[in-house]
Parts: sequence; structure tokens; C-alpha cells
Amino acid sequence: MKGSRMKTPEAKAKEEFAIAFRPRATEKVSIEIPKDVLDSLKQVAADRDMSLQALLKFYIGQGSRHVTSLMWAAQDGYLALVRFLVEDGADVRIRDADGWTALMKAANGGHLEVVKFLVACGAEVNARNNADWTALMKAAMEGHLALVHFLVQYGADIHIKNKEGETALMRAAWGGHLEVVKFLASKEGDIHAKDNRGWTALMKAAVGGHLDVVRFLVDLGANVNALNESGDTALTWAVEGLQIEGGKKKRCYKEVVAFLRAAEAV
Repeated sequence: MKGSRMKTPEAKAKEEFAIAFRPRATEKVSIEIPKDVLDSLKQVAADRDMSLQALLKFYIGQGSRHVTSLMWAAQDGYLALVRFLVEDGADVRIRDADGWTALMKAANGGHLEVVKFLVACGAEVNARNNADWTALMKAAMEGHLALVHFLVQYGADIHIKNKEGETALMRAAWGGHLEVVKFLASKEGDIHAKDNRGWTALMKAAVGGHLDVVRFLVDLGANVNALNESGDTALTWAVEGLQIEGGKKKRCYKEVVAFLRAAEAV
């Protein structure tokens, strides 16, 4: 039509954004998207190889109007977008179908600034998902030390167990994250605790071939001959790893086996 101009993809995205996040309006609205928010959207779109319009449809097209958007923004670490959504009314305590909160998503991804913002906005630090995992467990499992420090400082309970009976310290040991294990142990994390199958943090470190974690736990007094419900010890699993692994990984297990035997493990 004469006088009309074709809208750029960015202009269309801005318009769709305005409609999506101002659904209560009864008349045409004009919303100025903050530059940092728009930059975040552009980056997400680039990362996901999507147009801005497709991205927005992806973010807002499922469930209640903020669940998908906040979860994904937190998981991907886009602080500006997270802040915008929360200021627009997104509930930081809302959960997805698996019980995950935005805080858990951000912690799992190692996004410290997003975690700080969500906690400041009232996110529940000790919330559990459907499998009883907490944000602290997620951060510990992935080795995000600074994030673990922050969560503990703000009340994260290091003694909570998931449905498998695992603590954050056990998950850190399983992943071979020595500094996280050290920190949690310094906060009275129980190195002798067992999960539902009788596994200790030492067993979990041994089965992963993590010599530095194994050495630390033994030096701290972990029982090298503790048995799980199948009658296996940490040495049993280190030997198993030695038999099935090759290359560099095999050398790791060889060192773990040698260390445990020197510590009188059987």
C-alpha cells in the first residue's frame, strides 16, 4: 500500500515482544526494549541459529507466559533478559513440569550473576525438583566453585539428599571437583555419608578415577574399606575402571588403585 514501509525483522521482533509481554493491555502499546535486553535476545538468537521472531515464539509459546522464557534465559545465562522478565512479573519461584526452578537452571549452567539476581529477588535457595535435587547439588556436580560458595553463604543446606540419597559433596566427588569437595568438607559436609545404595563420596571419586579427590578424602579420614550394599569397596571400583579403561584414563585408575592399596584398602 502506498506510504507503507516494510518492517525490518528487528522491528517485527520488537512488536512481537511488546505484544507477548504486555498481554494485559487493552489498547495498542508502545514498549521500548532496553538495549541490553535486545542485545541478549540477539545473542540468544545467534546462539540458537534462529530469527528474533522465531526465538520469541519459542520463548513465549509454551505454558504460562513467563515459564519457558524465564527458565531458558536463566539456563543460558542472559542476565538482562532475566531481569526484564522478572521486572515484568515473572515469578522466580515458579517450576517447570520436572520441578526445576530458574535458580536451578542458572546454577546448573554456572551463571553466577543470574543466580545472585534470582536469590535477591526471592528465589528459594533450598527448593528441590521432582528428584529432590537442589541448586547447590547442580552447581557442585558441575564444579562451579564460586557459585557453590555463594549458595552456601546464602543458606544452601549442604546436608540435603536427593532421592538417590546423594549429597552435594557426593556429586562433587563423582565429578572430580576437588576444590568443591574441599569447600563442602570444610563446611562440615559428611565425607562418611552413604547414598541409598551404600556408596560413599570416596567410592564415587574412585569409580571416576579422580586421584586428587580420593587422596583428599582418605587424608581427611574416609574409610577406605567401607562397603556398599553389594559388598564393594572404593578399591573394587578403581580396579574395575583399570580393567575396562584405556589410555590416559587407565593411568588415572592405576594411580588410584596404587594409592588405595598403599592406604591398606582391600
